[in-house]
Amino acid sequence: MKKLMVCGIVILVLTGCNSTDSSQGNGATIENDMGVESENSSQTTKEQTDQQQSKVDETTNQQTLTPEEVINETEKQLETNIPIKLPKVMNVSSGQHLTAKTTSDKNQYTVMFLETNEPIPINNDKLEGKEANIATLKATGYGSAEQAAQEINYEDHSKTGAHEVDLGFGITGYSEGAAGSQYIGWNEGRWSLVVRGFTEQGEDVTQEAKNIVAFLEKNTLPAPHDIGAAALDVTYKNDDRKQYITWQEGTIVYEVEMDKSAQDLLEILASIQENK
Repeated sequence: MKKLMVCGIVILVLTGCNSTDSSQGNGATIENDMGVESENSSQTTKEQTDQQQSKVDETTNQQTLTPEEVINETEKQLETNIPIKLPKVMNVSSGQHLTAKTTSDKNQYTVMFLETNEPIPINNDKLEGKEANIATLKATGYGSAEQAAQEINYEDHSKTGAHEVDLGFGITGYSEGAAGSQYIGWNEGRWSLVVRGFTEQGEDVTQEAKNIVAFLEKNTLPAPHDIGAAALDVTYKNDDRKQYITWQEGTIVYEVEMDKSAQDLLEILASIQENK
């Protein structure tokens, strides 16, 4: 009996020792697991910090670009055989930032200039779905000069038989009205220009045409080879205003379109002439 009791005590002691060792082993495993999780957490935090810093750096870099620098960077985004013509200047509203969206292939390119509340890099995903709110510039190559010329709405206004209007500086305009609108068209060099206004809104089409003629006396538009045409809206009282200009250079047609004033468009055009 004494031997059995002694054996039983020994077994209990050994069992207690094993239980204590097992408990210590589980504790060590938990500590190790926690250590791995902590390390992974540190790595994740570092990655997030790096990403955030990258975004800050990206924004900071964009903030340093002037509108002129944005235009230069935009040109680098275009991959085309078409000679690229972009403006030297682009007016941006106070507190806004200039950016752009581009598409191009060997036979065409399109550039949409936008102003945004925050600096956004050119062709950034944040611009997805946004439309140009400053201007859109396009260039398209055609199979022949004849095909390109058909895309230009050029007109010799002296042959329309419309009422003559003195626009100053030796320029004669030709005025006619239709369906609540008034039009004045005239020619300068290889350019055909038309100004439209809505008579029911009391818009002074004649004065706008005179302002444009005076602007062109001091500023030169690109010289078309062979023809160019401009359709300009006076409308200031609603959002229907649309300015559109096209010109031909051999087999290529260049276009500029915007929703601001006619003078805004002409300032862009006047700055294109020095580009390659």
